[in-house]
Amino acid sequence: PTSGPTSAPTSAPTSAPTTSAAPTNCVDPNGAVFKESTDPTYTADPLPIVLTFESDDGTSVEFDFVQNIINGVIPHVFIKYRNQESGDEECAQFDTVTLGTTLPFAAECFDGVTGVTIYIYTGEDFPSEECEACSIPDEGDSGNPDNFEAYYFEVPCQTECIDPTASPTSAPTSGPTAEPTSAPTSAPTSAPTSGPTSAPTSAPTGGPTAAPTSKPTSGPTSGPTSAPTSAPTSGPTSAPTSAPTGGPTSAPTSAPTSGPTSAPTSAPTSAPTTSAAPTNCVD
Repeated sequence: PTSGPTSAPTSAPTSAPTTSAAPTNCVDPNGAVFKESTDPTYTADPLPIVLTFESDDGTSVEFDFVQNIINGVIPHVFIKYRNQESGDEECAQFDTVTLGTTLPFAAECFDGVTGVTIYIYTGEDFPSEECEACSIPDEGDSGNPDNFEAYYFEVPCQTECIDPTASPTSAPTSGPTAEPTSAPTSAPTSAPTSGPTSAPTSAPTGGPTAAPTSKPTSGPTSGPTSAPTSAPTSGPTSAPTSAPTGGPTSAPTSAPTSGPTSAPTSAPTSAPTTSAAPTNCVD
């Protein structure tokens, strides 16, 4: 199996079924439907109700309330829903609810749906009784309507699922898979891998390497090296030097030269000329 999703469609179908042929509990986390609010500017984007579980028979649902309504702290939050265990409507109170706070709930459903209402109080003036807090206040009631908002949602309790295939697909997928395959693919990938291979390749590379090899090559290089060799060559150069030396020697020779120098020497010779015997002098 691959260690992650493929970067492109596979060239052939998988050779085995997907990991599980059993139906899973399908839940659309964004399945809640926003119905109405006392705040005409509220758009429910993102949704503050996130579905996490639905019973197979559609009689119950689990969801999270996520505080993304106000960018800050809500002093008091009341959530009205039908409790799964008791079957009664409940008004749950939460204080000092910061941005991003997640609160889990389990609700009972009727006819495949349940209602959830969120009441928020942004001031300290709010009804002391929970039953009053989970209702829209009037001017004459306790609580200040100016510091209050309510949001009503319908939450589905049953989602139609599509079972996974019980055998390999008859053709390649139309796009990259979301998860790794459960068995090796029957053909190579259509694009390079995202990282190096875990073992040597079965054939030489298709072009020069990006860096020098870690060991000597099995044969001579096809061109000059980019730098001198790290050790002496095994033999002399294959041709003379490209030009003569740049000038006379920097010091006299240690023995007579075989011919005249191309310029005066910088010092006398260190030994006499070829013969030290007296010459035959004739007047």
